[in-house]
Amino acid sequence: MLVAGLSLFGCATSLQTENMPGQSTGTRDKTAREITAQETDAMDMFPKAGKNETQHIITLPVLENEDEHKVEIFVTKTMEVDCNYHVLTGRLEEKELSGWGYNYYVFKTSGEIISTMMACPDKILTEKDVASESRLLNYNSRLPIVVYTPGGYKVKYKLWSTSSGETTAQPVTSAQGQQLTLIFDSHKQFNLQNSKATIIIFGFDASLADVAASVIAQKEVDVLSIPFSVKIDVPHNPESCIVPRVTSSSEVKYYLSFESRQKDNTGIQLDTQGRDIYQNLADLDNQTFYLDVY
Repeated sequence: MLVAGLSLFGCATSLQTENMPGQSTGTRDKTAREITAQETDAMDMFPKAGKNETQHIITLPVLENEDEHKVEIFVTKTMEVDCNYHVLTGRLEEKELSGWGYNYYVFKTSGEIISTMMACPDKILTEKDVASESRLLNYNSRLPIVVYTPGGYKVKYKLWSTSSGETTAQPVTSAQGQQLTLIFDSHKQFNLQNSKATIIIFGFDASLADVAASVIAQKEVDVLSIPFSVKIDVPHNPESCIVPRVTSSSEVKYYLSFESRQKDNTGIQLDTQGRDIYQNLADLDNQTFYLDVY
């Protein structure tokens, strides 16, 4: 086993919802207003959408103190689902616009979903927009946010503002945090080509409707052979990373994401049996996750 990596430990600072003009003040269950990006052929500097691909443009209004605001973007797909919490698999990859210094985003997905496994007594299916993992971006009204997705997907975003005032965090030693060991294997033989992978642990409140999950911990690794294991640090209080903020009535759950793309454009991800949802982070420790090629 050979693997090397760089870990991101901790989670984003606390954010509060910004109420845009015409929006009433809501409770935490309302979170930020979801807005659907435009589908457009504008912005000639950006690549044209490919076959069976859609280009989405987000144009932000000018605000005062834009450094105190954030934009959360995510992708949704309309599906008929049951009473469980559902997550659209996939990843928003950041690309650089050569010669301009601007960035855009490409959503890579197999189109599959993962969900909790609760029994639904009524077995009724409801049409919903199932959301992917999200990305939190700096607010910049001077530049558009450009996202490419497969056809049939929507791009939505939420606007956030930082909470007023300052709060001093309590110091935490590394011993107070948690370190999980994740084991990765495969039922197939891979022709690895200096593969780089991103491993992310997500958390979400299953008591809410389908909302984007929050990043709990993230690690970039070089995958040189399979099987391999990875040690990943997670915060001592992972629930504090989840947006909207967790309350006493919340039902916190976690899941793992593994995304890698090789030089031949093949990707490596968790197979369908590895896309489980966990009630406790400790359940991931020393767990074996199986990988597949797509």
